[in-house]
Amino acid sequence: MHLKSVAAIFAALLSTSLTIPADTGEHKLMNSYYAQWTVYNGYLVKTVDTSGTARHLDMLTYAFVNIGTNAKGQYECTSFDSWADNGTPAGATPNTSVDGKGLPSNGLTGNFGQLLLLKQKYPNLKIVITIGGASLPPQAFSAVAATEASRKHFAASCLSDYIKGHFTGAFGQTPNKWEHGVTVQGPPGPAVPDTPGLFDGIEIDWEFPTAADTANFTALMKEFRTQLDAIKKGKYLLSYDAPAGEQNFTNIDIGGVDQYVSYIDLMTYDYAGPWQNQTGFVAPLYATKYDPDPTLNIDYTVKAYLAAGACAEKILLGVPFYGYGWKVNANAPNPNGQFDPATPLATNTQNYNFIKTSLEPVMEVFRDSTANGGTTETPWLFDGTNYWTYDDADSIYQKMAYARSKGLGGVFAWELSGDLPDGHLEKTIYAGLNSLMLY
Repeated sequence: MHLKSVAAIFAALLSTSLTIPADTGEHKLMNSYYAQWTVYNGYLVKTVDTSGTARHLDMLTYAFVNIGTNAKGQYECTSFDSWADNGTPAGATPNTSVDGKGLPSNGLTGNFGQLLLLKQKYPNLKIVITIGGASLPPQAFSAVAATEASRKHFAASCLSDYIKGHFTGAFGQTPNKWEHGVTVQGPPGPAVPDTPGLFDGIEIDWEFPTAADTANFTALMKEFRTQLDAIKKGKYLLSYDAPAGEQNFTNIDIGGVDQYVSYIDLMTYDYAGPWQNQTGFVAPLYATKYDPDPTLNIDYTVKAYLAAGACAEKILLGVPFYGYGWKVNANAPNPNGQFDPATPLATNTQNYNFIKTSLEPVMEVFRDSTANGGTTETPWLFDGTNYWTYDDADSIYQKMAYARSKGLGGVFAWELSGDLPDGHLEKTIYAGLNSLMLY
C-alpha cells in the first residue's frame, strides 16, 4: 500500500464520499488566531465559517488586548482597537453576518458580535482572548508582573472586562481605532452590552521575558489561574504564547508555569525573518544542512520544552500562514539561495494566499528533503535572485505527523486570514491531526 500525495488527501477531504477512520488516539486540538485588524482587509469572522474552518476548530484565539493604565496609574486590560471589537458595521448586514441575518439579539456589534454568533452556531467552540503581542513595549509585562498588587489588579481588570463580559471597562462607549501603530479616536459607537460567556479563557502573549522576569512570569500565570478558578474552578482556559528562541524560553520556568495552564501555544516559527541579512526557513522542522545554528528548528524547541518540564499533551505546535522574502546577494555561496547573504525585500512579509497564487506560479519551488535528524518537506521559492520561505500543505502535513509522534496536544495557526478562501491549510491541519490517509 502506498500513501497518496497531500494533494490527493486534500481533494478527498473536500469530497462528501470520504470516510474518516475512527480516531484511535487522544483527540488533538485545533486552535487558530483571528487577528482583530483583519476585519479591515475583508477577512471577517463570517469567513472563518464560510471557509469551512470553524467546524474543525476546538478553539479560536482573538488577538490582541492592550495593556493600559487607569487614572491611578494601575495597569489594566484595554482594547487596542475598540472600533474593530465593537463598532465596525462589518457583520451588520445579512451577507457579512455569521447567521445571515445581522447583529446578535443583544446588540453587540463588530468582531465581538460576530464571535458571539459563531459561538452560538458552534457551541463546542471555545474562544480565548490573548493579551499582549509583539507590538507591546518589552517592559510592559515586566511592569504588570512586578508586584503582587499589580498582578492582582491587572488580572482582576482583564477578567472583569473579558470573562465577566463588562466590555465598557475595556473600551468605554466611544471606540478607539488602531491606525498605523497609533490609537486614535474613532467615530461614536453604539452602547456596549455586557456579554458574559463570550470568552472562555485568557492567553498571555509575553513575547520577550528577561532573566529578571522569570519568577514574576510564573507569579502572573498563577494569579490568573487563581482568579479564573475563583469564578468557577475548571471552567476557564489559561495559556501563554511560548517563544521558540532559546534566548527567550530559558527565561521562563517552563515546568513551574505548566501546572497553571490548560495548554501552551508554542510559537514554532520566525526562526528566520527580515530582521536578518541572511535567508533562512521561517519554520523548519529539523536542523537543515546549511543553517549554521542547530537550535533554530522545531524539533530542537519541542525537545527543549519537554526537557524543561512542559507536558507534551499541553503543547500546541505553531504553524505560520505567512512567509518572508529576501533579495540574495550576487555570487552567494549556497545552492538555490539557502542561508545566503541577502537583503530583505521592500515588501518582505506576505500571507500564504499571496505566495500561493502570485509567487509560486512564477518561481521555482524547492524542498528540503535531507534535513539532519529526519526528512522534511520544507518549501522555499527561488528565481535566481529572490528567495521566499513559507509553509505549504506538504510541509504542514509532515508537521502533523511529527506532532502526533511526540504526543503533542495539537496545533495552532497564526493567523486565519493568511489561508486560501477555501481553508486549504486549515483542512490540511485537520487531515494530518486525524491521520487522514488514503491508500
